[in-house]
Amino acid sequence: MWHTERSRPERPPAAGVDDPADPVDYSVFTDAHDRVMLAREFPDRLLELGPKEPRKSQRRIKKCWAKSLSEFEEACARIENQSTTFDLAPRLLAQANKIAITLLVDHSGSMRGEKIAETAAAIKWVAEYLTEKGIACEILGFTTSSWQGGFPRLEWIEAGKPAYPGRLNALLHVIYKSFDQNPDDQSWNTMLHPELLKENIDGEAISWAADRLRARTEPQKLLVVVSDGAPVDDSTLAENGPTILERHLLETLDQINRPGDIRIGGVGVGYDVNRYYGISAGSDDLSLLADTIFSVCSQLLQHEPR
Repeated sequence: MWHTERSRPERPPAAGVDDPADPVDYSVFTDAHDRVMLAREFPDRLLELGPKEPRKSQRRIKKCWAKSLSEFEEACARIENQSTTFDLAPRLLAQANKIAITLLVDHSGSMRGEKIAETAAAIKWVAEYLTEKGIACEILGFTTSSWQGGFPRLEWIEAGKPAYPGRLNALLHVIYKSFDQNPDDQSWNTMLHPELLKENIDGEAISWAADRLRARTEPQKLLVVVSDGAPVDDSTLAENGPTILERHLLETLDQINRPGDIRIGGVGVGYDVNRYYGISAGSDDLSLLADTIFSVCSQLLQHEPR
């Protein structure tokens, strides 16, 4: 496991003609197709969200989902049996009724397979642990409704393809566990479905999660983003420049960090997220994700907001 803490995340290097050091001019072409979905509404709601794409083999999808479910069950059993002591437990228990924790999970396509199975198992374990100890927690996920822009891109084409249209896909945000409601087994199974994992627009997802967290009355508010890479939406990047989503992510994090009411950190799923998060940890060993999440929570509790 690697750990990183610094007062401020570094900006990523330029990836193309637009300079990541420039202020981001972030906009949204249309939010008419953005959706927030309860995990238990899957799969019916998911089928309503995007334009018709070439239909993939249902047999292939079911086979992929079944494999992820099997890997998830194995990971859950392993975590349940491992003898692990979490270093933040005393600190958490001492102020349990004063803490609210949101775990926000990246649902990008690169998370498919072992990554999402191990992540879902770790998230489930952490959520159950926190709930058992009387600590308020919420589990959220973020993806897009379609590949390649979906309905927003079709509307942009019909409008004559205006230059620099802004975000050019529809957001799909998923609620697995609200602060006041626990998930059922179907909710965890939803996280594993291969058709749910598409693009990832991190900045707007983090703003959404932070707004929900601010509504809590607990004085200690922690937001932990679990991710395996940089924000990517091909349709948006193709029409606005290759660093717009990264720059918007950094701007969003700065806006959240500045008032100090929310402490935000990152957990890397086989990826070093310290380029974005001032407090972060990660591991190439996916079986350590639960420990890594608790480690970041512990660091956040010890960190004085600036």
